[in-house]
Amino acid sequence: MEQHNHPTMTQRYSGYSGSGTGSGNSKDFDDITLKLQKYSAIRVNGKRVNAFDSQYGDKFVIGFDDVEVLDGIVFQRDDKANTWKVFSPGKFFNVDPDTGKVYEQAEEDENEMSAQDILEHPRVLGFSETFGSDDYFYTPVGVVLEATEDIAMNEDIDVESTDEPTIVVGEVSMLLSNKSWVRTLAKLLTEQGNNIIEKTENEDGNEVAVTESHGWLTTMDPELRAGIAGREMELFIIEETQDFNGEEVTYTTPILLDSKTGERITIDNLDGEGDDDAQEAEEAPADDADTSDDDSPTDESEADEAADTDDEGDDETGSVEGEFPDELESLLDYFAKTDGTVEPDELRSFGEDEVENPDDVDWELGAKLVEERA
Repeated sequence: MEQHNHPTMTQRYSGYSGSGTGSGNSKDFDDITLKLQKYSAIRVNGKRVNAFDSQYGDKFVIGFDDVEVLDGIVFQRDDKANTWKVFSPGKFFNVDPDTGKVYEQAEEDENEMSAQDILEHPRVLGFSETFGSDDYFYTPVGVVLEATEDIAMNEDIDVESTDEPTIVVGEVSMLLSNKSWVRTLAKLLTEQGNNIIEKTENEDGNEVAVTESHGWLTTMDPELRAGIAGREMELFIIEETQDFNGEEVTYTTPILLDSKTGERITIDNLDGEGDDDAQEAEEAPADDADTSDDDSPTDESEADEAADTDDEGDDETGSVEGEFPDELESLLDYFAKTDGTVEPDELRSFGEDEVENPDDVDWELGAKLVEERA
């Protein structure tokens, strides 16, 4: 088995700081929409970057191949088998930061939980989220604890694991809204680097990153940074707190490592402005500091994540006859410019929350329009 130099549990989440920009039962693993929460980790191969604008704001899209979960609890959304979330066990239980061992209540209980204990626990089996007036339910796919090299899998879901151990996900897309860690990741993965983020002037006359949902990206056609395509990397998100002018500001930042060497991946083409996560948190703490829990619904609403459309829509609908909702125009363009084809059910899974009555939409017509525009 190929050896990887990924860090131990205690190294993984505590050995890094700063942005790094300064120096269902479906067997179809294509197009898994993956939500990575802080203090969980995945191994990926770089594939593509895209962007699109939806009614909920601009989205930065990352495509990864050969994704495996190194550390965390993996969930599959019940009503969308291609939507997965990876949480730290710390969302549900107590994790010893020094050892990575998991306890149901507190470390003093001395009742260490195995991966199987976590998988079968009512807090995990009954996990759901509420957005607005809608409830969304999840089924655990598996649990992998990197620190203790322990893994447990849900036998009712056809998902593979490895002896390392890891949980195999496959090809994924990450659909990301404007947050400080997302901006940092966009800088790390794109050829545009710092220039991928739109800037504005704050009250003090300083140039800072745009923190609104719309208009935070400078281009809807980002390019994958040289050396990222096909590169095996590890990605996780940590939380940091720094003191700025006597006020503590908490924010999240991504850590991207080369899997084979364990070296942290940074960008070298900074413009010298020092526009990293820490500075953004200092300059706009009220608007942008990640003081809320990234595991919470405030990270991205389910309506938001389902509104996955692409860049500037083409008003032409081609020669295919029939009407298709105007609010889904950019979604059609997204699939036309990326895959060039889409199944009606997949198109619906991405766009049903954008329209008032999804059952009234001719999703087969939408699929034909995608092929016509490709």
